[in-house]
Amino acid sequence: VKTSVLSTRWTSLWLWVPRLELDSGGFSDFNAFKSFGDRFFDSDRVSSIHKLELTINDNGDGVDDTSYLTSWIDNAVKRKVQHLHVPLPPLHFNEIPISLYICETLVSLKLFLVALPDAEFFSLPCLKIMRLDCITYPNEATFERLVSSSHVLEELEMEHVNFEPTVFRVLSKSLKRLTISIQIYFWDSGTGILIDAPRLHFLGIYDNLSESFIVTNMDPNVKLDLDLSAALFLMEAYILSARDSLRSFLPLFTKIRDMFIHIHTFKLLCHCLNLEPLPQFGYMSCLQVCYDGDYGEMFSKEMMNQSSFSQVPQCLLSSLEFVDCKVLRGLAADMELVRFIYSDNESWIRKLQLSIGNHHGMCDISSWIDVVARRRIQHIDVSFDISYRLDKIPPLRLYTCETLVHLRLYGATLVDAEFVALPCLKILHLDLVRYPNESTLEKLISGSPVLEDLTIYRYLAYNAKVLHVRSQTVKRIHIDHFEVVIDAPLLQYLRTKIYETKKFEIINLGFFTKLDIHVICISHRTYNSSMIHDIITDISRVRELVINNGIWKDIFLYLKSGPVQQFQNLSSLNAKFTKSDLEFLPLILESCPKLESLTLELVEKQSMSREKKIDPKVVFSTVPQCLVSSLKFVELKRSISGYKGERELIRYLLKNSTILKKLRLDLYYSQRAMNVFLKELVAMPKCSTGCEVLVL
Repeated sequence: VKTSVLSTRWTSLWLWVPRLELDSGGFSDFNAFKSFGDRFFDSDRVSSIHKLELTINDNGDGVDDTSYLTSWIDNAVKRKVQHLHVPLPPLHFNEIPISLYICETLVSLKLFLVALPDAEFFSLPCLKIMRLDCITYPNEATFERLVSSSHVLEELEMEHVNFEPTVFRVLSKSLKRLTISIQIYFWDSGTGILIDAPRLHFLGIYDNLSESFIVTNMDPNVKLDLDLSAALFLMEAYILSARDSLRSFLPLFTKIRDMFIHIHTFKLLCHCLNLEPLPQFGYMSCLQVCYDGDYGEMFSKEMMNQSSFSQVPQCLLSSLEFVDCKVLRGLAADMELVRFIYSDNESWIRKLQLSIGNHHGMCDISSWIDVVARRRIQHIDVSFDISYRLDKIPPLRLYTCETLVHLRLYGATLVDAEFVALPCLKILHLDLVRYPNESTLEKLISGSPVLEDLTIYRYLAYNAKVLHVRSQTVKRIHIDHFEVVIDAPLLQYLRTKIYETKKFEIINLGFFTKLDIHVICISHRTYNSSMIHDIITDISRVRELVINNGIWKDIFLYLKSGPVQQFQNLSSLNAKFTKSDLEFLPLILESCPKLESLTLELVEKQSMSREKKIDPKVVFSTVPQCLVSSLKFVELKRSISGYKGERELIRYLLKNSTILKKLRLDLYYSQRAMNVFLKELVAMPKCSTGCEVLVL
C-alpha cells in the first residue's frame, strides 16, 4: 500500500495494511479496542490480511461477551489470512468460527485458550505450522481431522489439553516436527498417543508419558528429545508409573540415531537400570545426556559394584567419535566418567571437547589429552575457567599429533618444545593462553604446513617481543596485542587492533581480500605520519575494509597534505564515524573510485562526553566518482541521539548516487519525530529510480 505522506489517504490507510498485531492492552479501554477492531474487520472491505495476531488481555469490567472475536476471525478467513495467532486471556475459552477449518490460504496457525467446534469437514491445503496450547476439544475426532486434513503440515506443537483424557491420533504423511507437552497425569486411565508420521525428523516429548504410546512408520533418522517432568519424583507412586511407561516406551525407538536425554529422564533411566537392562539402541550415532551432581547416587550400590566401569562398551571400540563434556568440576564421578571414556587404547574418538570449571578436585587433563593425541583425534577443544588454579599444561605429545585438524585452547599454558609436527592442522585458536616465548608460537605455526585459520587472542606472554607469522597456507588471521610480522602470501583476511602504535607489519603479500582494524581510541592522541602511511598502504591492498572511528582525523590530515590517495581495489567500506568525523567523508569517498558497498555508523566521541556538544556543519560540495559509477548499497546506522546532519547526508546520497539499488536506514526516532523524518524522506529527490529505501 503506497501513497504520498501529504495525501489525506493516511487517515484511513491503516485499514488496508496486510499485517496487523492487535493488542487490547494498547487501548485506553475495551470499547476503544473493540471499535478499532470492528472498523478494521469491516466485512465490506476486500483487501487481504496476510498476518493477524490478536492478543486479548481482558474484556473490561463486566464484559464477558467474546463473540466479536468469532466474527473478526471469520472475516480474516474471508480475506485470505495466511498467518493467524490468537492468544486469549484465562477463563475466556472463545469458540473459533467453523470457517477456519476450510481456510484455503492459511499457512501458520497458533491458538491459545480457545475452544474448537465440532465439524465433519476440514480442508487446510496450505497449513504448514500449527501450535495448539490449552485448547478445548469437543472430542478426539476433531483433533484427528484437524491434523490429517492439513496435507502439507510440517510442524505441530501440542500443549496443555483442557478436556477429559482421550487418545490423540497424529496421522500425517508430511509432518516433520512434533512437540508434545500435554501434561497427562498417571491417574488418568485411557490416555494414549498414536503417531503415524513417516517423514518425522524431530519428536519432542515433555512433561509425562501417556498410558499408551504407539509409533508406526517412523523414519530412523528422527531425533528424540525426551524431558520428563520433575514432578515425577515428588511421590514414589509417580516413579513407579513413570518407570513402567518408560520401559514400554523405549523399545519403540531402538532404531533411532539421535537422542537427547534431559536430567529428570536420566534419573528415571537410572531407576530402571536398577531393575533390568535397557533395550539395545543398535543404530544410535548421537546421544546427548544432561545430568547434575554425582550420578553415582542414582544407581544402587549393587549395580555400581557390578559394573565399576570394568566392561568397555562396543561403541568405544568401534564407533564413538565425538565426546563433549561441559563444565567438569573435578567431582569424583566426573573424573571416573572421563577416565572411562578415554581409557581404552582402541577408542575411535575423533573429537574431544572439555569445559573445566572451578576445581573441587584434581583433574588430570594433561593425561587425557596425551591419551587421545596418541590415537586418531582430529578436533581438540579445551577450556579452563579463569579461576582454575591447577596444572593447565597440555602434554608435549600434542605438538606431534599427526591427525589433529582443529585445536582450540582457552586459558591453558603452553610449554616450550624442540620439535613441532602437525601435518593436518588447519585451524588454530588460542585465547587467554600463556606462552614461555614467541618461539613456541612460531614453531606451532611453521610446524603446521596446511594451517589456514589462525587466532591468537588476549595472549599472556612472559617476555613479549616480536612474533613472526610465516606460513605459505594461512588465509585468515585474527590477532591482537602482539607485535607481529606477517609473511603469508595467501592471506585473505586480517583482523587486528591498534593501540598506541601499529603493531602489525605485512610483508610478501599481494592484494588480500579483507582488513578489519579496531583502533583503541585514546583522548587527544595524534598518530605519527609514518604509522598513518603504513595503514594507508595496507588499505590500498584490500577489497574490503572494516575500521572504527579512532583514527579518521589523522588519515584525513595525511590525505589532505598531498595528492588524493586512490584506493583502487576497495569495493566495500564498513566504518564508524563520530559527527565531527563526517567532514572527512567526501574526501574518503573520493579516494574510493570503485566503492560498491558503504556501511556507515555514527557513534559518540568519547572525549566529548562532558564537553558541550555542537553538531558540525558538513558541506558536500563535490560528487565522488563512486557515487556516479559504482555505489550500489548504503547502510546508515546511528547509535547516538538525533543528529540533524544525517538528513543532509541521506539527501546527498539519494540525489547523487546514479546506480544505487538499496539504502538501509537503522535510525531511532520518537513516533512524532519519525513521522516528520518520513515526510522529509519521501520528498527527497532520487537520482536512481530503482533505489529501494528501507527504514528500520
